[in-house]
Amino acid sequence: MPLRHSRAVAVVLVTFAAFTDIVAYSIAVPVLPHLSRQLGASPTMIGLLFASFGVTLLTVSMPMGAVSDRIGRRPPMIGGLVALAAATLLFAFADSLSWLFAARLVQGAADAVTWVVGFALLADLYGPSERGRVTGIVMSGASFAFMVGPSIGGWLYQIGGMRLPFLTVAAFAVVATVAFIVYEPPPRREAHEPVPLVAVLQVPTIAACAVAVVIVSATMSMLEPVLAIFLGTTLAISPARIGLLFGIAAVVSTTLHPIFGRLADQWGARRLTLVGLAASAVTLVLLGQTRSYTSAIPFFVLQAVAGGLVITPSLAYMGEATSEAGIGSFGVSYGLYNFAWGAGLLGGPALGGFLFERMGLSRLALAWAPVLVVAAVLLGRVKSVAMPRPRSIVPLFTIIAAVSVGAQPPTVSARAARVHKQAIVLDTHIDTTQFLLRDNWDFFARHDPPIRGAAASTGSTRSNDGNSHVDFPRMREGGLDAAFFSIYMPGTVTGPEAVRRSLLMIDAVHRLAERHPNEVALATTAAEVRAAAKAGKVAALMGMEGGHMIDDNLSVLRDYARLGVRYLTLTHSVNTNWADSSGDKPAHDGLTDFGKDVVRELNRLGVMVDISHVADKTFWDALEISRAPLVASHSSCRAISGHPRNMTDDMIKALAAKGGVIQINYSTSFLSNELYEAMQKNVPPAERPSVSWEKIVEHIDHAVKLAGPTHVGLGSDFDGTTVPVGMDDVTQLPKITEALLAKGYSEQDVTNILGGNLLRLMERVEQVARDSRAEMAGEAGRAGAAILPTPFLIIPGLARQNLYPTPNVTLCALSGVSAEIREKR
Repeated sequence: MPLRHSRAVAVVLVTFAAFTDIVAYSIAVPVLPHLSRQLGASPTMIGLLFASFGVTLLTVSMPMGAVSDRIGRRPPMIGGLVALAAATLLFAFADSLSWLFAARLVQGAADAVTWVVGFALLADLYGPSERGRVTGIVMSGASFAFMVGPSIGGWLYQIGGMRLPFLTVAAFAVVATVAFIVYEPPPRREAHEPVPLVAVLQVPTIAACAVAVVIVSATMSMLEPVLAIFLGTTLAISPARIGLLFGIAAVVSTTLHPIFGRLADQWGARRLTLVGLAASAVTLVLLGQTRSYTSAIPFFVLQAVAGGLVITPSLAYMGEATSEAGIGSFGVSYGLYNFAWGAGLLGGPALGGFLFERMGLSRLALAWAPVLVVAAVLLGRVKSVAMPRPRSIVPLFTIIAAVSVGAQPPTVSARAARVHKQAIVLDTHIDTTQFLLRDNWDFFARHDPPIRGAAASTGSTRSNDGNSHVDFPRMREGGLDAAFFSIYMPGTVTGPEAVRRSLLMIDAVHRLAERHPNEVALATTAAEVRAAAKAGKVAALMGMEGGHMIDDNLSVLRDYARLGVRYLTLTHSVNTNWADSSGDKPAHDGLTDFGKDVVRELNRLGVMVDISHVADKTFWDALEISRAPLVASHSSCRAISGHPRNMTDDMIKALAAKGGVIQINYSTSFLSNELYEAMQKNVPPAERPSVSWEKIVEHIDHAVKLAGPTHVGLGSDFDGTTVPVGMDDVTQLPKITEALLAKGYSEQDVTNILGGNLLRLMERVEQVARDSRAEMAGEAGRAGAAILPTPFLIIPGLARQNLYPTPNVTLCALSGVSAEIREKR
């Protein structure tokens, strides 16, 4: 990627902008009283001058964040830096009190834009697992500016008088402005319409984070003047030594911000913020016990450590909470963060002075420490709830409701939660793709699970008024990191129409990833799945549920592979022209010769051969022909439920012996033999036995006893079937982790079952494909001229047009600049 489009350059530029902003602030603050007195200002007027900075910081933060959500980050950032340069020049040349007020107001607005839009830009470019690291870098730059700013200002003042410090900072701002003009960040997503503030505030985790930020900001801003007064008057410590104490704390903060940022990525931003809040309460009490300069040093260091544990992780968590809620408005979220921080800065010093005057430092610390603990409890208990378009808001009530009765994931042990979070949880079959084709269905909005009664009456949930088992907010809540979106249609839809429909579904998955690059990554390899998980994104893969969609044509199959399809289920519920299905009468005695060619081509392409849905003889034929291990993307155990879609014990053992994996299906009739038999006897739905989610674990355990823990995984069939009670949607997945650990499975075995086994299978299939292509290349070289198939591509948009004017036309091929029609072979 060219340097001017690099994410790393964005980190450098935002850090430099934050550094410049803080230097400008730290230079202005010491000289403002001197300038004001020269211009005849009273103490009251000087106080108002200082407060004016906070007025524009508070009023500009959220509106400019919202503007950046709509028009992009770069224009507001450039405008903010221009305003910073203008404000600094006004300080340099102000000859009246009104000009000083103007400079201070513009400086507050510039500060708001620089910080809000800068962090929103980084949230656009970096996923939740990386934001802590880049946030730590920016905060380290800001802390460094606090350390060196006054020294730079004093040194420049000695050289060139009052104006030179301001002119120098203005030059920094101009350099930053030019850099942002030249820099072109990678395209940000167009997925979400920007969300209004009320929608952001109604997300409990975001609102709770904002409350915690107000409290932390107030704590820090009250301590600065109170500690200075206490150390100077009560302990008679000199100003120079007081300055040294604050300098030591600044050095500690500068050093630790990047470290805490990386820890936030590894351990979780919210978890580290909670630790920081608790540590801040403890160190505040210790500060209250300061009795000498010597004892003040370690207490100041501890307070700096605790403060760093809150600031950097909470900044990262604001972005994380926004992503988890399915909201794309990072500008509004960070505008809220900046507003909360500014509110604490405004109220903290006055509140601290009031309490210190009446209580003294030790009692003040004891009185305020519980407030930090309350903030930690509040932030720790809320759960993310996506609220896409609220009409009203009472943020505090929203938080309280979420703490007490809000929708929460299942309660699992700390060990299970840790294992589940650390694993790459992968589901090989979800039918959510059908909803992506609906104009009025939003993958990033939170939906209700399907109505169980309606689902039971039909035996399917393929259309339940938009209710679903899966959407982005609930994937985050349930810890599902990757899923194969099923490209599905009934096996009775064949020929060009089946190809046309399949292209629409493939296009829908591609568009999901293209529109939401910060949340969803299209993945075609195991490495890409791992990279997406590391970046905090959901990995979207595609599996094709039925060989009828290739229209009996290997060229069509090759193009599906080029478009990212990574498994092909050989049949659905009816036979194809070349393979028998478990749901139909045998017609081919397994695979025909063409069916065997399909398996061989899948091996060459690196596409997994999926034997769910196929007849038993088709399974054995595929197992014999395939050079790569097979996958049963969504099947269960026939020994427990006699459904013909399930696999026999011998099939499971043979599948594993060749390196394959059975992905357990959650369909109630696949899990329970009693229910399956009731359905076969046409027992009314209301009289059929209920099936509990524990049956999923029973099937996993049975398959593991047959094949071992490295050959079993999860293939839910969410949004394509009726699921058991207690596994109502994707948020319930941690129950499976908890249950397997309770059965005595090792953490590594559970991690493998959750997704590791399937990733290993993908890697083996990819290696077989590389080997096959190498062999083909060698044979072609020995034969002389290489005869390779014409490269085929799907022309964008043709999926919605008449792609197949005659029955024997399959795909549009691009050769150079001309489009040719290739006849079916």
